Amino acid sequence: MSTNAPDESRRSGHALRGRYRNQATQRVLELLKMFISGAETRGVTELSDAAGMTKNMVHRALSTLLGAGYVARDQDTERYRLGYRILDLHVDDETLDLRVLC
Repeated sequence: MSTNAPDESRRSGHALRGRYRNQATQRVLELLKMFISGAETRGVTELSDAAGMTKNMVHRALSTLLGAGYVARDQDTERYRLGYRILDLHVDDETLDLRVLC
């Protein structure tokens, strides 16, 4: 086996795809999914319990989403809800090809 094999497989994008997951990104996406279904607003403790993450992890992930506008924080209740930027994720029917996704 060539000593260049690992480098070649990384460049081609086929090197052990499952091992190179970004945990922080996974947490952010998991929390975002929690807002899509269920209550309109969510608190840090509620999200922490439901996601099985520490409050610190939830807070960091929410800070990322908040900074990007994907969630908004109610100053009075300190609860979070989906933000205006979530609308940017909308894909119209002409752009989305369901045959390709299948």
